[in-house]
Amino acid sequence: MELDFYAQRFVQMQACQANAAHHAIAKLSDRFDVICITQNIDTLLEKAGVKEVWHLHGRIDYQKCEWHWEIPPLDAEWQCDYKAKITQPTQLGDLCPKCGQQLRPDVVWFGESVDMRVEQLNAIAPEVDIFIGVGTSAQVYPAAGLLTFFEYVPEKYFIDPEPASDALKGYTVIAGTSAAKLPELVENICNRS
Repeated sequence: MELDFYAQRFVQMQACQANAAHHAIAKLSDRFDVICITQNIDTLLEKAGVKEVWHLHGRIDYQKCEWHWEIPPLDAEWQCDYKAKITQPTQLGDLCPKCGQQLRPDVVWFGESVDMRVEQLNAIAPEVDIFIGVGTSAQVYPAAGLLTFFEYVPEKYFIDPEPASDALKGYTVIAGTSAAKLPELVENICNRS
């Protein structure tokens, strides 16, 4: 059932195009050192030209072994390291070329851990000049935890149609969609530099 669901998402993603928000982030990454951390499993940021994207919940255009080391249980007797880019959705019966187990999309499923890259976040946070959060990131964990990593950044923005104001103290909150508001914000940031 999960494979069918993600097969449909894979096909839908192929038809999707990057919007104005994705292109704004790409413009920002052309001018500055930008790391885009996303909960999305699509590749619209990459399609827009964003250079460095961290996918917290994995990517729909990759597959991995069902015994991949990223998936609990961590006490398994053996774990596989197979992961590969795909051009067709993963189907039941697609087997890992390394160990023979079922393949699955490289997507975090409920109950699985998310790689928050805590060590990397701790290393880069003191160097960040501007932090921009978008959408449900202030309300959906574990991504909402990113706000604490960047709480001391001197310039912080958050764009959301319905911002969770309690979680956004110290932020310049911009109410609206990312497609409408992010291009304006990026233009202002680029014009200052």
